[in-house]
Amino acid sequence: MFGDGGEFLSFLRRVTPPVIAPLPGGGETRFQPIHVSDMAALIVAALAPDHAGQTYEIGGPETLSLAELARLVRGREGRPPTVVSVPMGLAGAGLKLADAVPGLPLGSDQYRALRLDNTTDDNAVERLGRPPAELTTVREYLDR
Repeated sequence: MFGDGGEFLSFLRRVTPPVIAPLPGGGETRFQPIHVSDMAALIVAALAPDHAGQTYEIGGPETLSLAELARLVRGREGRPPTVVSVPMGLAGAGLKLADAVPGLPLGSDQYRALRLDNTTDDNAVERLGRPPAELTTVREYLDR
């Protein structure tokens, strides 16, 4: 989730250097970020009686790789980075070591999360009354 005061994009900014960005697996992990206000509206819609007992997968209107997100965030600052691929095994070993260093923003938890895409195969936003085209994209948010 992203939005004002949110951690997703600010975290990405902290862990992505502005010139050369060494990303696990070349930043190929995919995300489907959703704006907090869109998510709130979808949660309210899911609380309607006709949705009782249902389970919904929710994702944003676009699927972006970690590398694309890094370029978007840093690019809006005028510094899109060159992504350098760090093999996943090497990244895992390095991030496990990072657990022992207080204050580092990355560690083994992030490595485990980056091994799997964070997307949905069946985005339920339309079933909850919101066409994906009406949802805020990361690009739109950053261009505000």
